[in-house]
Amino acid sequence: MGQLIISIPLLVFFSVMQTVAISRIEIIAGAGDIVLLVILAWTIIDEEGNYLGWGIIAGFLISVLSAMPPITMFAVYVGCALTAKIVTRIFWQSPILSLFSSVLLATLFKFLIEFITLQYLGITVPFILSITSILFPTLVINLFFAFPIYVLMGDISRWISPKDEIYA
Repeated sequence: MGQLIISIPLLVFFSVMQTVAISRIEIIAGAGDIVLLVILAWTIIDEEGNYLGWGIIAGFLISVLSAMPPITMFAVYVGCALTAKIVTRIFWQSPILSLFSSVLLATLFKFLIEFITLQYLGITVPFILSITSILFPTLVINLFFAFPIYVLMGDISRWISPKDEIYA
């Protein structure tokens, strides 16, 4: 429960950072999503199962800042948290492989959900053009920021709930 209370100011901070700074770093038309990376890193690091709460809170915060419908943002961030947990269970011995696999799948999942939502709303976007100018650059930026965010979230996790280490 304490981790969910800490998650609110932390996700507000990362949401503001994403809106103010990270969205200005673009390759073609793709921009990074550090809130997504925070959710993925927390899901991989978390051992207590609070990742869905983090996904719901992130979905709410991003839906306030985004022009997309709120249900889309909830679906994206909760779905990405679930995807990261499944990938982490598959690659349980390699958290870095879990991280990069989760970033790849979550970025693709977010792109597809947003693309389908835009099509449903009547906004036509050419699929191939959006893959080459939005998906691939966003994936490159997310992969670039993934490891630093993972290390930062690992430090925050150890600060929030320190583990007793037993030395033999």
